Amino acid sequence: MLVGRDAKKLEATANELKVPYLIAPGNTTSEADVASIFQKAQEKFGGVDVVINTVASMNMNPTIGEIEPSKWFYDIVRLPSKALRKGQC
Repeated sequence: MLVGRDAKKLEATANELKVPYLIAPGNTTSEADVASIFQKAQEKFGGVDVVINTVASMNMNPTIGEIEPSKWFYDIVRLPSKALRKGQC
């Protein structure tokens, strides 16, 4: 499953894959988009086994299901944004 804001870039990446995939354009800072993305995964694949986050740090909770959405969004969006503004990335 490929998730991002730019559907054209997602499609370009998907065209290189040799496995079943699902493109889910969305904004991970939106709880509604995240819910929709997980719903699409449930419908196509029967659920989500692994989440690979290549954008930010990760909250130190032992399982992703225990993280409050506000903390998840902080890790995914706010920390990388601060690092970019400070030139740390």
